[in-house]
Amino acid sequence: MGSFVGVSFGCLVFGLQVRATQISLKKRIKEMEKKREHHWFELQQEQLVEAEKKELQKAAALKAKALKLASEQKEQLEVYTQEYIKKLTEERLEGELVRKKALEELEKDKLAEEEKRRHARQNNLDMKRANEELNRLKEIEKRKEAEEAERLEQYAREKEDEKRRRQDFVERKKAEKEKQVQRMREVVRF
Repeated sequence: MGSFVGVSFGCLVFGLQVRATQISLKKRIKEMEKKREHHWFELQQEQLVEAEKKELQKAAALKAKALKLASEQKEQLEVYTQEYIKKLTEERLEGELVRKKALEELEKDKLAEEEKRRHARQNNLDMKRANEELNRLKEIEKRKEAEEAERLEQYAREKEDEKRRRQDFVERKKAEKEKQVQRMREVVRF
């Protein structure tokens, strides 16, 4: 009887040591999961910031290009206008010069209007292309975000499955332990 009590006590001490080890292991696993989840969140935030930065840079480059083009065209028009005025001043012709000037002014206005329309069409085309590119980039980013979300959901499902398996294992071990204790009690009674 005394040796049986010693064995029972030894089993109880061993069981307590196993339980303490399980609790410690569970805490470490939770800490590792938290670190991993934090890492994924930080990585996702960095990717979003980088994508926004690239989008802004592309938009700024397109805007700068359009402004530069407009500035160059305005400068060319001003140079052309100044040269034309200088030419009229130097020629100082009567009659024909006035008629010629009127015709040239009309042609100039027509060309300027056509240039203005062409420039507006080009600006609209550039803006449309920029918007299409922006929308395409947004779609790509949206797909990346959806894929990342799916990966995170899959990760969460796997973690949940792992947790459930762990709980099932613990419950089985607990049930086996209770059965063993019950058998020991029945043996002690007899």
